[in-house]
Amino acid sequence: MAGVTRLVLDTNVWLDWLVFDEPTLAPLREAYAAGRVEIVMDDACEAELARVLAYDLGKHTIGAEAQASCIERCRKMANRVGALESAA
Repeated sequence: MAGVTRLVLDTNVWLDWLVFDEPTLAPLREAYAAGRVEIVMDDACEAELARVLAYDLGKHTIGAEAQASCIERCRKMANRVGALESAA
């Protein structure tokens, strides 16, 4: 994918995007929508996101149905990759 930057998003970025609708992520959302970035995720990252979505997030705490919806949105945006091997 020439000219496309591959990104791995931190769980906190996913939360800001999917739960908090953080306005500072507008450039990232725009880059994704324009096809300038490719978001990649492995099973471990998705599992962490699912675990964190279930946390008590105060006024932003979401129920099981909303958690599943966030995971589904994430899966639609992110391309699945195998686990990254240790550089050690």
